[in-house]
Amino acid sequence: MVPVWVARGRGHRFRSRIAWCAWIGIALPNSPQGAQPGTLGRIGVRRLPSSLSVEALKWVWHDSRDGAPSTAGAPGVDGVSAMAFSSSLADHVANIRSSIRSDTYRFSPLRSARVLKASGGHRIIAIPTVRDRLLQRALLRHLEADPRFVATSEVSYGFTKGRTLADAQRRALFLREQRPWMLQADIIRFFDRIERPLMKALVRRRVSRKLIADLMSAAIDCELETAGEGADGSETAIQPGRGLRQGMPISPVLSNLLLKKFDDALAVRGFSAIRYADDIAIFGESERECLDGLDFVRQNLARLSLDLPDLAVDGKTTLRNPSESAVFLGVEIAPFGKGAYQLRAPTKKLNDIEAAMSNIASLEKCTKQKKNLTQVARSLDSFVVGHAASMMVLEDGGEFRSRIEILKQRQLRRLLEELIGKNAVKKLSDIQLAFLGSGLIARRAR
Repeated sequence: MVPVWVARGRGHRFRSRIAWCAWIGIALPNSPQGAQPGTLGRIGVRRLPSSLSVEALKWVWHDSRDGAPSTAGAPGVDGVSAMAFSSSLADHVANIRSSIRSDTYRFSPLRSARVLKASGGHRIIAIPTVRDRLLQRALLRHLEADPRFVATSEVSYGFTKGRTLADAQRRALFLREQRPWMLQADIIRFFDRIERPLMKALVRRRVSRKLIADLMSAAIDCELETAGEGADGSETAIQPGRGLRQGMPISPVLSNLLLKKFDDALAVRGFSAIRYADDIAIFGESERECLDGLDFVRQNLARLSLDLPDLAVDGKTTLRNPSESAVFLGVEIAPFGKGAYQLRAPTKKLNDIEAAMSNIASLEKCTKQKKNLTQVARSLDSFVVGHAASMMVLEDGGEFRSRIEILKQRQLRRLLEELIGKNAVKKLSDIQLAFLGSGLIARRAR
């Protein structure tokens, strides 16, 4: 029997399997290059699509937020920063390709981070390693060219290429002017309750290439580094083996794929609806039409083991009549004259934002979480960017952001005063404040 490394060497002869693997560009599993000599029987080499070529992976890297120092994400469980990864990009790309070809690529566990929600409480965000983020983004780019993978729908606006948050807000305004009754709800812990077997089955059906489907399925099974993080047995806890972890690049697109059939069913039934991730709004000419929509939504979500909160005046599932304002996707859709509506900033939004910022910049919390002033400033910056983005659809969106910036500077100054005292802060120049890592705290915030 001809040795595999001769038969597959197209006439070339090699002294060992390792030499043959080096010639075709793969590594043996668990060896210093990824393989353990002597344990390999017959080797199969996975042919990579053009979307995973060296050039494609480098393009994805430079096109991603990790590719720029100013926008790079945090390190994962391996502690490798985006900057360190970039300095050896060619080696990392070669390693990714070699591991995939030899079927030895393994996604790392996810580092968990708690992020404050605008509505109060915290959300656990999963942070993949920089390497895994690069591969997941490359997989998403591959899916853009896959004709079988269609995750977009008529009613979906979140995580949809060519559609923005502002588009969804404007669409909601238009629909309410046509059909003034408005039902709004958000799916209960949507990402955490997604059934993985169903999600992976959809991926197998909708992804043309098996290699890509295998990698997607492996990413779906990623878990937090700390086993059972948030899994305290309660209904709201994160459960290992269930859900898509928020923070992975593939999660938003896969969530749209899961709800594609649901979205299409809404459109076929003739409901005027908008879905943005787990937020749903249905617009009707009457109360009955909206309530029928609520029943329809519940029935279809139940097939996916998902549900909505109960209908309540001040709950997360609400019904507004034509004369009532409704807050949807961060903006208020308010009556403005006879049969007309306008988008505006919610009345209590600035107060809520300031309260949330005060929580982020709490000295007690910063000490407990071992955050320095620079890290707090970055957290507040992210908070500002998120809320400002939801208001850019307004005519005075720029002014709204300026007001949030002032609130941010006020909280940073308050934290600094707690640390070194008010009199000491008054004596600091803007340059000294910047050196402390708090950013240039504007004089008007004093």
